[in-house]
Amino acid sequence: MFTLMNSEIDLEGLLSFIYESFIKNDKIVPDEVLRFVNDSLLAEDIVRSYKNLTSETNYIKKGNFIVVSGIDKSGKETQAISGKGCVKPLKQFLTEKGYNVLTILQPSYETRLGGLIKHYLTENKKTIKLAWMLWSLDRAQHKQKVIEWLAGEKNVVLAKRWSESNVVYHAAKGINAEEILNFEKNVPKQDLTLVIDIKPETSVKRNPEPDTYENLNLLKLVWENYMKLNYFYPYGDKIYIEGEADPCTVNNTLLSITNDYLELMT
Repeated sequence: MFTLMNSEIDLEGLLSFIYESFIKNDKIVPDEVLRFVNDSLLAEDIVRSYKNLTSETNYIKKGNFIVVSGIDKSGKETQAISGKGCVKPLKQFLTEKGYNVLTILQPSYETRLGGLIKHYLTENKKTIKLAWMLWSLDRAQHKQKVIEWLAGEKNVVLAKRWSESNVVYHAAKGINAEEILNFEKNVPKQDLTLVIDIKPETSVKRNPEPDTYENLNLLKLVWENYMKLNYFYPYGDKIYIEGEADPCTVNNTLLSITNDYLELMT
């Protein structure tokens, strides 16, 4: 896993600079970013993701884009990608059905940009109003690969969380959802969001080491936003899956729903 332990980072300054550049429709270059981070590779990644966020891309879409979402500890990664015991991960199920699957974890902590999020959640000592941009930059680094993958008819992009998560979490922290959607307007949108629905109290019980976003009061607001996801994120279809049941039951429901959805799409 990538770490930023030895890097000096001015996150607030960096995000303010990027935000102002976006508002002014200005380009940015690595030398400018190096004023805020002392890592040239990270600076290059930030510039590349910013370019993805600000560049409109027309593309032919033949494949399907599926996102498994929900509040923390709802079982997203287990159900979608890793599996455990009786749980057959959706990735395996789709592969057995003959699909080529590209999986994406959000946040992508193994990358330099995902490492910025980890740094903010665990090491940063103050709240930054523009912190939501970190999640956008992380997501944007996957843009080109997603576009290329969706060009194939038997291809599926399967993501644990996507833009919808950024919107509902940060709307719960008082950020205007439209501002986030505008910043991510050039990021590909999913066809289907599968929301694994658990109560905030369940999330807290399942989480012995919460980060700064995983507290009960915030999760209650996030959960309420997920229940109104069409309002906050009007892209693609949404299907809610009861997540309080045992993992095998949740898994059977998730796989069945996905299978039915894909059959309707062909």
